[in-house]
Amino acid sequence: MQKTKEQNGILIYIATESHKIAVIGDAGIHKKLGKEYWDKIVQSMVSKFKEGHQAQGLADAIIDCGMQLKQYFPYTSDDKNELNDSISFK
Repeated sequence: MQKTKEQNGILIYIATESHKIAVIGDAGIHKKLGKEYWDKIVQSMVSKFKEGHQAQGLADAIIDCGMQLKQYFPYTSDDKNELNDSISFK
């Protein structure tokens, strides 16, 4: 997550067995958004999860983070995907 040129990687961590959620932004995006933003995203996800809407909670978080990235780090024609987008089930 911390190996992007603009330090704008975002990690969404969900531990299903221990019921923990974290949303962490690398230094560049964190500087733009601050701790309050990440806390808000986590609280929104927790609320949706408690209502039984896990997929919607995750989708909303991904969309919101994407909108922030679009605002502060807009796409350019020479952009490359610098991170692996796979889901880890470890």
